[in-house]
Amino acid sequence: MIITERLFIRPFRFADAPFILELVNTEDWLKFIGDRGVKTLTDAEDFIKTGPFESYQANGYGAWLVQDKASKEPLGLCGFFKRDYLDWPDIGFAFLPEVYGQGYGTESAKACLDYGITQYQWPNIYAITSPKNSASIKLLEKIGLKCQKQFALEAEILALFALKPED
Repeated sequence: MIITERLFIRPFRFADAPFILELVNTEDWLKFIGDRGVKTLTDAEDFIKTGPFESYQANGYGAWLVQDKASKEPLGLCGFFKRDYLDWPDIGFAFLPEVYGQGYGTESAKACLDYGITQYQWPNIYAITSPKNSASIKLLEKIGLKCQKQFALEAEILALFALKPED
């Protein structure tokens, strides 16, 4: 578990399925990440099993639940993703709209970034986002990642950010 001033960042559990069902059906998730077909609690449990759980086992990392330290309420997710087309892990995050603008994304992403550097000793960390997702771009720049390039992936244009510039 990663602990910050206001947050607990921990691995997902099946008990988090109601939260996942809510998060992956928010307008911004659907717009910027895409419809994952999670329409029931069973779908949400399957999402946790085939997403975070499989990543924890295969890679030793994955998406983690971000909780308010005081209330224990889930706010979003933040963590690392293994992409076949990237040399280093990709940091990603998503939050419920009602907590936008309160700094939880920056606080959790910075904590995860620091964890990746210190605990996993990664020399670089990537992030990908839509060039139209100005909130994510702002957060990535705030935690020190810089845009390297745009590229096409399955007919979608994405922006690649990196902690360290590519040579």
